[in-house]
Parts: sequence; structure tokens; C-alpha cells
Amino acid sequence: GQAAQVARVLLKNRLRKDLNINDPILFQDYYRQLYSVTDLEKQELSKAIRLGDFSATSHHYKLIPNRTINVLVPYELEIFMELQSEARTTGLTSKWISKARPFSVGLFKPNAKDSVSIYLDKISLGRNSFSDDWFIYLAHEHYCNDVGLILPDSNDCLIA
Repeated sequence: GQAAQVARVLLKNRLRKDLNINDPILFQDYYRQLYSVTDLEKQELSKAIRLGDFSATSHHYKLIPNRTINVLVPYELEIFMELQSEARTTGLTSKWISKARPFSVGLFKPNAKDSVSIYLDKISLGRNSFSDDWFIYLAHEHYCNDVGLILPDSNDCLIA
């Protein structure tokens, strides 16, 4: 809704004959208005973007409120073990994410009381902070390459 409202305002403020969807200034104006937030949040967000700190950027701006998480699963056990070890040694890095993405599944972020939560291990970002969107699935036996995650003592099957 917010994105549509920004587009309507831009359309109204520009003459239709002068509207060029290939104009980079139009896109700059659109995103500047779309991402405008309070001054303090804007400063924090701008700083994170300028530094290329994707974790902080994600923390300061949420485009989609019902977020999903990425979960490294033992799709290929040997690769899973290597990635798990690397994550625990070096923490979350863009290089690790690139390697892990083909071996991960996306799940809606569970609540603490959801049965899947006890099997999710957080990945360090450094300085006593942890990723809120990347996890390692701890129970290898719950993952089936043909079906997905199957939780014990549950009727839930998380196909991902």
C-alpha cells in the first residue's frame, strides 16, 4: 500500500507527458519517498547502507513484515557439516550465505513456542549479536530430501 501511495503522489506531482519511466531521477525520487522514515531511523538506515552493512540495514528497515527465515538443512550432509562448521567459526558472512543458499530452505519465522524453534541454531554476526534471518537446523534426522522438514511428535510437515 505504501509503495502504491508513493507512486500515486509522484504521478500526481509530475505532468503525465513529462513522466519517463526510464528516468533515473524518477526512481531516485520514488525510493527516497518510499524509504523515508523518522530522522533518527533515517540516519541509522543511511549509515548502514553507506557502510554496506546488510545486517544493520535489514534491522532498520523491514519491507515485508511477515518475514521468513533461511535455514541451512542437511540436504547434502557433507556440505552441511562444512557450512555449519564455517558458520560457527567465522559467523555469518556474504561468502557463507552464497555457499549456503542452495542448501537452505525458507520458513515463516516461528514463534518461540513453535515446535521447530528448539531445532534452530542462531548464527553469530559478531560482537555478541546473532542473525535473525539465518539459522542452522540441528536435527539432521528431521530432514528428508524428498519431503522437507518433518518434525517429530507433530502433524506438521514443513515442505521447503
